[in-house]
Amino acid sequence: QGVKRFAEKAESEEGRLQLENLKAEGKALDEALHTYLQDSTRFPYRNSLEEVLARKAFTKKLKEAWREGYTKLHDEFNTAGNDVYLDLSDTVLPTELPVLPFELGLVTHLHMKDSGFAAEHTPFLAHFPKLKTLDLADNRLVTLPEAVGNMRSLQALDVSNNGIALDNT
Repeated sequence: QGVKRFAEKAESEEGRLQLENLKAEGKALDEALHTYLQDSTRFPYRNSLEEVLARKAFTKKLKEAWREGYTKLHDEFNTAGNDVYLDLSDTVLPTELPVLPFELGLVTHLHMKDSGFAAEHTPFLAHFPKLKTLDLADNRLVTLPEAVGNMRSLQALDVSNNGIALDNT
């Protein structure tokens, strides 16, 4: 039923514009992820097959979360709510994370527990400004990522079992 309504809306000028924007965003994401998959790594000591597999799994989950966000956004009969989860917990992270062409603002929950997340990965968090929960437990962080300060909707943050030390000042 939600698809039918979206199709009917797409027949209007506003709907066509929205559909074109969605197509352009999807294409930009596909191109960015394709480039990311093709890039060689800066870390020659890591097994290249392991890196390729990690990047493929990572990009697949990113794309799935992007699709889920728009599916929920346009399904007015969605009874599960609009929360979108990107769960990368216990996933082997690639040595470098992709630079995305836009924010993934529809992702509201990001779980990266025990994924090897470290300081070199923290710029990636800037792509998720509308998170409600962020789980970075059991990783290699020594400071709180700067992007957390820009997450105005953040309700739950787990950075337990990292190397973050609170100072007394």
